[in-house]
Amino acid sequence: MVREQLAAHDLATKGTAGAVGGEDKTVMTMIAQLRKVKDEEGLLTEEEIVQEVLTMGGAGHETTGNTLSWACYLLGKHPEVQATLVAELRAHVTGAVPTYDEATKSLPFTLACVYETLRLYSAWLLRHIDFLAANQNRGR
Repeated sequence: MVREQLAAHDLATKGTAGAVGGEDKTVMTMIAQLRKVKDEEGLLTEEEIVQEVLTMGGAGHETTGNTLSWACYLLGKHPEVQATLVAELRAHVTGAVPTYDEATKSLPFTLACVYETLRLYSAWLLRHIDFLAANQNRGR
């Protein structure tokens, strides 16, 4: 699917400034920019680009899912916090889903709940701690 999307992007931007001018900030344009990235062995191959996209997509989904799971767990353990969060959402989210900028300005309690979840149960940190614990005994 990534290959097909890159091919479609190439067709759509053929003969235009596309990603060159720096104005186009779509995800596919940024992925197409990876074709210009060099490592020790030269330019990235199409397969390496596909693997990078899949890795980042998977990592993003996993950490977001873990954070939401921990947030739901914490809200279930603290019904008074859950009630305050629900009240803020009902008061400020009426109709369209707010943009990130709108949400950070109008939903400070919601943002604080997310930050507290990340502080207590950082998905990256928990994975790192598990890795260290699993590998600590290997050297002994």
